[in-house]
Amino acid sequence: VRLVRGDPRRGRRRRGRGPTGAHVPHQLRRPVAEVPDRGGDHRPPREGTQRSRLHFPVPQEEIDSVLRRLGNQDLNVAVDFQVGDTVQILNGPFKNSEGTVESMNEEKKEATVLLILFGRETPTDIAYQDLKKVE
Repeated sequence: VRLVRGDPRRGRRRRGRGPTGAHVPHQLRRPVAEVPDRGGDHRPPREGTQRSRLHFPVPQEEIDSVLRRLGNQDLNVAVDFQVGDTVQILNGPFKNSEGTVESMNEEKKEATVLLILFGRETPTDIAYQDLKKVE
């Protein structure tokens, strides 16, 4: 006896049914991609699955961006702008936005840029390498 939605049921549970309720032979079932490894079981992938769907290369600029945020990468960036110059943002959520440099922090290699968001000037700290001077 088993419970189905709180009601006791008898009989055996039918397995191997497809979405239409018809029995699907194991030869016709499509392989399901595996979930990426989360520790624990370290078995090799099942036959017929493709590992290439699970792993993909990460672009170097994305790796550099993450390392820069963590402070693990020391970059010497040539700066061609100064306080008061108009700059364009190259990466991040404000990509292709323009603003005016309000201040520069040589220690963090960041500039405080005034962006116009929702009709107001908003100071935003942006890394030097994500800025380009507008001519």
